[in-house]
Amino acid sequence: MKLSKAEKTVIFATLFCVVVMCGVGYFRLQRADDKQYASKLPSEKEVFSKLRLKENPLVIEAGSKISKNPAFYYEGNKSILADIKLDVSNVDSSKLGSYTIKAIYQGLEQEIQVEVKDTQAPQITTAADSFTFEVNDYSTIDEVVAMVEAKATDAFEGNVEIEPWLDYLPYESATYTYELIAKDTSGNTSTKTITISYVYAAAYDNIGEPQGNTEGQSEENDGSGGVEDQPIVE
Repeated sequence: MKLSKAEKTVIFATLFCVVVMCGVGYFRLQRADDKQYASKLPSEKEVFSKLRLKENPLVIEAGSKISKNPAFYYEGNKSILADIKLDVSNVDSSKLGSYTIKAIYQGLEQEIQVEVKDTQAPQITTAADSFTFEVNDYSTIDEVVAMVEAKATDAFEGNVEIEPWLDYLPYESATYTYELIAKDTSGNTSTKTITISYVYAAAYDNIGEPQGNTEGQSEENDGSGGVEDQPIVE
């Protein structure tokens, strides 16, 4: 049967409407599915509420390597921790201060506040823990300090000065205890105790007589005589 032009137009319009209606129906159904799927996605609050920061802010030791392991910062849901990625590019452990680390989970982000601090005290070393030093009238403090070889090293700052610990030399035979103290710029302090046994020995001159002792010695005039011995000439 041959259709007239008008009939063909009606059929075509009908088919077009059907196609359009199917398309609209599919689009609405897809949007409904997307909304339903989106409603099932966890929010940032829901995800990170299942985790707990170990410290807030978390302290990172100065000079140390920045950990990218989420378990270093969080406690809680292990499956979530396994999928968290950390962005630590903003942290410079060589400089003290406050920084931010980003924790990323399936597009969701949380900021972790961290502080780079120097918490380790310097380490003091000496040549030994106890010493014996023969002291005489010519001995100096510098000789004792050189003998002890005290040094203080800090993991972050390097060499640190030791506070003055020897004020005077005891010119006697005795044992003294000294406390060595080193402090870095962050206020971390370390101490070490040493003992020095001093053995006093008087110094002698070239002829075997103690120097500085003139008691009992006779005065000689080298031939010129004293004032009392000279005749008075008028």
